[in-house]
Amino acid sequence: MNNDPKFPMPQYLGSKTKYIEHITSHVPDGVRTVLDAFSGSGIVSFAFKKCGFRVVTNDMLTYNATIGKALIENNFVMLDDCDVSMLFEENKDKDNFIEREFTDLFYTREECYFLDNLHANIMRLTDPYKRALAFSSIGRTLIRKVLFAYFCHTKALEYRKIEKHYKRNPVINADIKTLYRQYIDEYNKAVFNNHQQNRSTCTDILVSATDYEAIDMVYMDPPYGGTHSDYGSYYHFLETYINYWKDEKLFNKTKQPKNRLEKSKFATKNSVAALDEMFLKFSRIRYWMVSYNSNATPNKDILVSMIKKYKSNVDIHDIVLENNNGGMGLRKNSTEFLFVCY
Repeated sequence: MNNDPKFPMPQYLGSKTKYIEHITSHVPDGVRTVLDAFSGSGIVSFAFKKCGFRVVTNDMLTYNATIGKALIENNFVMLDDCDVSMLFEENKDKDNFIEREFTDLFYTREECYFLDNLHANIMRLTDPYKRALAFSSIGRTLIRKVLFAYFCHTKALEYRKIEKHYKRNPVINADIKTLYRQYIDEYNKAVFNNHQQNRSTCTDILVSATDYEAIDMVYMDPPYGGTHSDYGSYYHFLETYINYWKDEKLFNKTKQPKNRLEKSKFATKNSVAALDEMFLKFSRIRYWMVSYNSNATPNKDILVSMIKKYKSNVDIHDIVLENNNGGMGLRKNSTEFLFVCY
């Protein structure tokens, strides 16, 4: 087992990669169990796990919760050589859903054929943690091979042919099988035991907030209102692939399964109401940590006043962004806030 596990570097909009130490350094004394209510890439949950906390990680997207299953809830299980060999075997029972619907959209026909075959083989894995590792690894592969690292445009293959694009990011033209093997190794090496009974859930936090028991602190990093942070749309292909929604109607040129994707209320005009509903439901939890950005709505002062309806003390720690960090909210010269509330 790896004594110094590294989180597979995410290429995920809004990721808190640059702020991990800033976040973990402000966890109040006495906290033992942490709920990461919007886990996203999973990097903050992973950092909390490395700190020795019992971590409950949650996200409403299947792919994000799958990462939580693979690297947070899972303390021991890895994919062995036999598993990996099986994943690359030809499967006569595979479907052709991805090849049929997505050829030449995000990936070539050959790559789509591989993805159909791989999905059929991943489903042969009976251990849920091995299955989660296999899906997490291919999800990372798929993100890396799309130039802008999300699925809201139709130019992916076109950009792969343009020299200035593939010189800037050669991995977009890397062999998908080779890249997948690489990420299997990275995710295997990220598995470690922090001697806690960690858990991964896949829920809408506004529905499930009151279901979590024995939580000392909740970390809230919701989609930032007013910043177009609709992660379901950005990463719809990963949701379609993992769930293999072959019978769903796919909409628009990017082929989104809109009947399956529930837009987060935090990414709509009702974000203020959603925040207040969440704060009310989490009011029984002693400590809160809330990440937010100066480009988001409501603004900092309004958000603090909302928090103070439920928590008497709000300590504000901020970082001014020196570079863009993905997404409409994390712009250069904006400020990333961390509210510690109690």
